[in-house]
Amino acid sequence: MRQLYIDCSSPGTRECNYSSKTMRLLYAVQFEIGSSEKTTSSDLSANVVKTVSSWISEWYSNRKTIQVTFPLSGGAVSPVHNHDVIVTRDISGNATVSHTVISWSYPDDNDGNLFWNSRIEIGEFGGVVEFSLQLFLDSTQHLIAPVEFSLRRPRLVGTLLRQFECFFGDVRLSLEPRVIRAESIENFVTTRLLSSARRLPIVLVSRTAVSGKWLVDPSELADRLAGIAETYYLADKWAGFALTDEVSKVYSCFNGAVRVYWPDFNLAESPYSPVYIPEKLNQIGGGITDVLFRQFAGISAFRYVTGPVTTDAREHLQEERRSETEGLKAAAASGDLSQLLELADKEYSDLRKQNDDLIEANASLKSRLELARENFRAIRQTQGEAEIADAESAPGESEADPQSVEEAVSVAKEEFKDTIVVQDSALDSARAAPFMQYKKVYQALLAIHEVCLSWRQSRKTRTPMGSFERAFLAKGFVYKPRESMTNTGKWADEYEISYKGKRVSIEPHLALGKGGPDTCLRIHFCLDEQEEKFIVAHVGRHKTNTRS
Repeated sequence: MRQLYIDCSSPGTRECNYSSKTMRLLYAVQFEIGSSEKTTSSDLSANVVKTVSSWISEWYSNRKTIQVTFPLSGGAVSPVHNHDVIVTRDISGNATVSHTVISWSYPDDNDGNLFWNSRIEIGEFGGVVEFSLQLFLDSTQHLIAPVEFSLRRPRLVGTLLRQFECFFGDVRLSLEPRVIRAESIENFVTTRLLSSARRLPIVLVSRTAVSGKWLVDPSELADRLAGIAETYYLADKWAGFALTDEVSKVYSCFNGAVRVYWPDFNLAESPYSPVYIPEKLNQIGGGITDVLFRQFAGISAFRYVTGPVTTDAREHLQEERRSETEGLKAAAASGDLSQLLELADKEYSDLRKQNDDLIEANASLKSRLELARENFRAIRQTQGEAEIADAESAPGESEADPQSVEEAVSVAKEEFKDTIVVQDSALDSARAAPFMQYKKVYQALLAIHEVCLSWRQSRKTRTPMGSFERAFLAKGFVYKPRESMTNTGKWADEYEISYKGKRVSIEPHLALGKGGPDTCLRIHFCLDEQEEKFIVAHVGRHKTNTRS
């Protein structure tokens, strides 16, 4: 199928030069669309084109109550006065490479001097289909008057994400937020936050510490930012605790805050990572969803460049046309076909000019991008310190901030006396413990308190709560119900205490950290089923074992 060229400056068709100085790019999105074993890339590309045609046709059906015959194979239609839909579609001779451009323009409902322009490219090359959408706003005349418009995510993006598997970089795009639990925080930090292949910002939402509610709806965020950001939310405060352990309090997110992690996030380089604490969220009149969408949309527009699949498809089709042109030249040279030769020369000249223009535009974009990077680095220097200061002064996950292991145990003994009995041996071992993460000790005792409450409720209602292993893991802690037979055989006295006149085992324990005494701590306890309490007997160094 040959390329259909449209003369955009002909009567009845608006100027469609997308490098026009009056044209302002407001939003851009780009992603690959996956195909299944039963679907070839050519079929997939055609289906994507049909989805775009349905989007435009339904717009006219709902807004203008008219039916539009969409030129799927190429052409131009004007459904309404000053409305234009232009389709150019080029397919290689063997139908394995294609490039489709769909341009749609129409006047703004409230300001007739403003025109909305959507430019969609669908490239197919090497068995991969790539989709991009650019949304422009154009002014038809020099008019000194306020420009008012509402910018939202195009509905087409949501439709594609629902109908197809869409990927950008190393992540599948989604309209739904992804939940992060305490047990998966380490994997989240390693594979998402610190991923060198990540190309989208991550927006992370936390719950409030006391009520466990959202200050920002993560589902609304995910839907609005689909295609230009990844949205996650922390399942509970325990996920917040685990995140703090992995990235430090400076880069954590808790107590209802919302945090942005830009691509190339690297803890070793003090990255710029803005956090919106509850006070700031309340100050934002339009809502954090609008603020982040406008910010990300502007960045997506500035940083947009044609994707690699579309670029390869263009170059392949241009080379195929050049080869055909050379063939025409050879045919013309063997006979008196001067007109055909002149036509071929003109077509080749036009293609060369288009290619040179693209190269020049790409060089200009690279220059602007480098300048923007320098400016962005300067902005980070000034804004980053203020944002980090906000993060450090943000309300903590809990009020307790112990300054030693012993203090952590003493505070927990008082706060959780209804569920935990702290033995003197626990205080003695805590006093001698060189473990440096004091707040982690308090959090572990808080976890024991909450698991005890769940255990009581389970017994009361006669409904299973699941294993202690799972209950503690959900809070980010490793629970081990027993020690090895070798340990308890050789050093049995260390794993037993005298409680209510009997010898009871304290093999069950929480394991905090690994390594030496300053990074490793154990909390040993047993259950008092009659009182429905946890008896904490040891908070300190790893007890004697075969590796001690």
